Amino acid sequence: MSERRLKLMDIREMIRHIREKRSDRQVGKDLGVDRRTVKRYRQWAQEQGLFEQNGVDVETRARDLLREQIADDRFLHGDRR
Repeated sequence: MSERRLKLMDIREMIRHIREKRSDRQVGKDLGVDRRTVKRYRQWAQEQGLFEQNGVDVETRARDLLREQIADDRFLHGDRR
């Protein structure tokens, strides 16, 4: 099983595609990731309320949330780069 870490830019692009109402399969095909990965990020974005925010810079909000998550993950796993 390959565990490729997505770059912040890739995730922002994925969220943009999802907001355009594309299917998980189409987003995966366009970005070269598995549709199940797209599904996980779609669920995460929904939990964070990224699809309900009108008039808010969603990409900036997503970037900030992802940076927080990455920092939390690094702290929890002892990686303090």
